[in-house]
Amino acid sequence: MPAAEVPLLLPMHEWSCLRTELVWVYDAPIPSPVMTAVRNRGHFAWFVRSGCVRLTTAAEQAEITPGMWCFLPEGECRSECPPGTHIVSLHFVHEWPSGVNFVSSDRIIAFPGAEHPELERGAVRMDRLVRQHFGKGGAHRQGRSPAAARPEAPRPYHRLQAQQLTDPRIFLRLQALFLTWLGGWLEVHLRRGSGWTRLRSGDDRPLRAARLLNEAPLSEPFPRNNLHQATGLSDVHLNRLFVQEFAMSPRRYWDLRRLRQSQQWLETSLMPVKEMAYRLGFLSDSHFATWFRRQTGRRPAEIREGAAK
Repeated sequence: MPAAEVPLLLPMHEWSCLRTELVWVYDAPIPSPVMTAVRNRGHFAWFVRSGCVRLTTAAEQAEITPGMWCFLPEGECRSECPPGTHIVSLHFVHEWPSGVNFVSSDRIIAFPGAEHPELERGAVRMDRLVRQHFGKGGAHRQGRSPAAARPEAPRPYHRLQAQQLTDPRIFLRLQALFLTWLGGWLEVHLRRGSGWTRLRSGDDRPLRAARLLNEAPLSEPFPRNNLHQATGLSDVHLNRLFVQEFAMSPRRYWDLRRLRQSQQWLETSLMPVKEMAYRLGFLSDSHFATWFRRQTGRRPAEIREGAAK
């Protein structure tokens, strides 16, 4: 039985554990005519306005012509297009608290946009809202004033995690547009036989633990006592169930959350490493730098320098 046909019965509170976030949306000429990428986390959807996109994986090839959508598969995929090819591109996250994609597909999904016109309309509305409030090129990064910003090459997309807002209504408008669009995207996947990933154990206590780990302030110590209270489990029992569900311990899950946050700050902001260490609960910047290098094999400065290039 396909995964999409298997009942997935969860309380509404636990469904809200799904992490859903728009990373970028743009309607512009494609920035890289030839690209090979491994995409195992998050999702990518392209709508071709002009030109064409040729996609190649180990299992199949597809040519996406004007007026067509394509949902890129998980795994390695090579894309080629003639110069000036114009696309609408969305990159977004729709995943379990563990970081596993909620919908999984290793196939290229391509179809005429006329079959689902609401997808193009929704993407255009999101792009228009992003351009209206974040300007062209995404030059303003978190923690950087316009006067202090270093000149950068124009970019057709905006990494939205790094953008700052003072009006929550703009966020809610964009989120509402995105969630409506996401419903159409999910419908296409399910009609074409894509499956959702699901809890392995059938026990919702690991999910409760993951929710708590997602919500706990990173500046505080690892929330061991709160985990016991939320799940009613001992360290040993919780570790066993958590590893069974997420293939990692709660402590490792916590460290990965801190690591992802630190990488985002290093890549998208000028936040001092000392402040970063404090926000992540480290006693000093040297302690943070040692931990970061142990996790990644690289110094924080190397990540920041690489992002600047």
